[in-house]
Amino acid sequence: MTKSVKQMADEKRTGDKLLKDAKKKQALVNDLLKERAKQYKLGVKGVSTKRLNGLRNDLPAFSKMAQLEYVEHARRVLEKSGALHIDIINNRFSRLFGISVATLKRYIKTATAQGGPLARMGDMIMISSSYVEPDDDDYWWEDDDDDDDVPTFLVGRE
Repeated sequence: MTKSVKQMADEKRTGDKLLKDAKKKQALVNDLLKERAKQYKLGVKGVSTKRLNGLRNDLPAFSKMAQLEYVEHARRVLEKSGALHIDIINNRFSRLFGISVATLKRYIKTATAQGGPLARMGDMIMISSSYVEPDDDDYWWEDDDDDDDVPTFLVGRE
């Protein structure tokens, strides 16, 4: 069954509209990530490397800040190019911050998870058009009572 010229034109218009909508969403995500970068002073010469070097003995804190720096680095590179091979981003970040590429692969998995700030198609990376702030994720639900107490669980042998 062959498609008519009108059907093909309609499909092209639909595809063009989807692409345009995705680019608008990517621009919104980019703006949101820029604001976060400004808030945490990510990618600021001297501040970023000094902060990461100071946290190298506190691995959880180091990992969190390095991941934020990584996303900001990727955002800046992708803002100019649209999409790039993952190795280009990883190798440059590794050189700038002295973090192994193997470690960066873990950051990629987190950043490209569903709702994450980056999207991955094969070995290509781009800014996501479906980013959701972790606090706004539909996983969370509101607590009914007003206290902020965290329950304590005691585990012991009987």
